[in-house]
Amino acid sequence: MEQHSLLSPSELRSRCRVSGGDVMPSPAVVAQGSDHIWPLARRMRQHGMRRLPVVDEEGGLIGIVALDDLLHATEELVDELHYVAARQPRLEEKRRA
Repeated sequence: MEQHSLLSPSELRSRCRVSGGDVMPSPAVVAQGSDHIWPLARRMRQHGMRRLPVVDEEGGLIGIVALDDLLHATEELVDELHYVAARQPRLEEKRRA
């Protein structure tokens, strides 16, 4: 292929007129700022997505939540549960005394 037959980057951009709305599912799969991690994880799984845009009440973008964010939050919750469970026998012993 000769070089003169290739399109320049600016020519490619001018021919490619795809917007985010063209590639997003309709209705858009989004998260609300108040959503909890379990429903978010379920929504990601159901739609085969690893990231979701987070929108405010008016539908404006306020961030993006990724699967890694949910995993990190879950790890913190599990750590907290381990801490509480480890302390529980000692608390019960104090109550009996």
